[in-house]
Amino acid sequence: MRAIDPPDGWTFVGRDTAVKVDVFLPNIGQGVDETTLTGDNVRLLRAADLMPIAATVNTTGGGDAIVLQPRGVLDARTTFIFQLSDRVKDQGGNPFIPFTSTFSTGDFTNLKIDPRYHYTVVEPPLWNGTPIASLVFGPDGRLYGTGLDGILRRWTVAPDGTLGPEEQWAGLAGRTVIGIAFQPDNPNVLWVTTNATLYVQPAQDWTGTVTRVTIDPAQPGFVATFQDMVFGLPRSAKDHMTNSLAFGPDGALYVTQGSTTASGAPDPTWYNRHERLLSSALLRIDLTLLPEPISVQTEPLPPPEPVVDSGVPDAGDPDAGPIVLGPPLPVWDGGIYDPHALNAAVTLYGEGIRNAYDLVWHTNGHLYAPGNGTAAGGNTPGTPPGMEPVVPALSSIPTQDDYLFDVVPGGYYGHPNPARGQYVLNGGNPTSAIDPGEVAPSDGGVGYPVGTLPDPNWKGSVYDFSRNRSPDGALESKGPAFGGALRGYLFVVEYSAGDDVLALPIPAIGGPIDRAQVLQVASGLSDPLDVAEDVTTGNLYVAQLVQGGADGGAIILLRPDGGTADGGTP
Repeated sequence: MRAIDPPDGWTFVGRDTAVKVDVFLPNIGQGVDETTLTGDNVRLLRAADLMPIAATVNTTGGGDAIVLQPRGVLDARTTFIFQLSDRVKDQGGNPFIPFTSTFSTGDFTNLKIDPRYHYTVVEPPLWNGTPIASLVFGPDGRLYGTGLDGILRRWTVAPDGTLGPEEQWAGLAGRTVIGIAFQPDNPNVLWVTTNATLYVQPAQDWTGTVTRVTIDPAQPGFVATFQDMVFGLPRSAKDHMTNSLAFGPDGALYVTQGSTTASGAPDPTWYNRHERLLSSALLRIDLTLLPEPISVQTEPLPPPEPVVDSGVPDAGDPDAGPIVLGPPLPVWDGGIYDPHALNAAVTLYGEGIRNAYDLVWHTNGHLYAPGNGTAAGGNTPGTPPGMEPVVPALSSIPTQDDYLFDVVPGGYYGHPNPARGQYVLNGGNPTSAIDPGEVAPSDGGVGYPVGTLPDPNWKGSVYDFSRNRSPDGALESKGPAFGGALRGYLFVVEYSAGDDVLALPIPAIGGPIDRAQVLQVASGLSDPLDVAEDVTTGNLYVAQLVQGGADGGAIILLRPDGGTADGGTP
């Protein structure tokens, strides 16, 4: 174990706290085996009577932390015992060293909970099956979902919020499909992002695509064709991929592209891959400059990587040969793509965004992206000899916070990428005082020396979720729930700590978000990944990833059960 939050022996802890454990991973690529994170192996007990507390336990995408989130608010002024047994293992089957810690609660919660603005989790789930990556309502009123198995699914929605019979389109089966967005001027055209399968690691590099899918409305059922329009996007060895996409007010398509490292420099947890020119970024695709498919690969093909048994369910035999994506990708023509070239169709919009799963163009005209910070143990790059100012490399850094970014063209948001000449993690450490987003040594930990300035284009964040929250799916609320009181709020699901839905008030002119006004509107979820809103009813639909590997997906209905009599605002 590297660290635990709350620290052992802490008192006056928030009653909605999660227990977050940074673990040490000595074996290359071998993160925590999520199948060993059972209620018997990782427990929270009330000290007075040793009663187990109902909780959700998960890990991060890199498998480099363990997070236990109680399913309800803990008793006030009470001592609790956290236990982790040696039955918890990494993906290579190696046990973790067991340990126990304690903490005591205060009489407060960290997040604002207002019973007037609360969604009820409807049981049982509306749907169970393959994990769903993204949910969105189409122009036809159906709910569409992308799957980690590459299958697109859709359902009609009944007046009571339940789902009708499922329809599938399997044209991309075998890939991992994450993002989905309908083309504003054509209800029969949607765009998706695809990647090499999640279940074999290290994943095949340069396998991210942006793919156009055309539905044939004249055919019965879900019938469509596809064409990969942008291919050769970078792919991390684990779960940082070509993520979500959204159309902007300018008609361009915006795409979140994950990093290939934990914190900017190669590290063994992420199979020692380095950052690419188009990784850790928010990309802009000008469709008017994209009449034909293009490769955007920015480096030559490297030698094949040895496939390591990751321990991920359904990973298959590591000696079985090359990874199969499903439908074949276009063949790279050997050219090196330059996003800065004149009339480049795919360009860098926001940079240094480590892993933004989702993005939202808000009606205030701003582009918001919740970003996942790194767990402990990653490395940052240092500037080459002779480069000024000097930025030292850091090794085995502590966990970094998760942030909400208000992304502007050319802005840098804190994830180093030497391929773009960016070396400073978050806000550096410019002064001896507490600086925004600083990475400073504390309690003997690793950090920059005083005087390390942030990158010149660093824009900071508008909200700090804190650590190990994993803010992922997001949307702007436009529905009638609670008399419309939350219209314009940004809804964000938190995958790790939290296991909830937050509602963030977005200023009309942008700028920082008032933390005191952030609401927790739903809780008790299990690894929520994305959220969609039915704007006719106000119901929310949440895609959950639950333990169980290839069959561990669910769609959960959240119904608004609060409300204000006068339709006022919180």
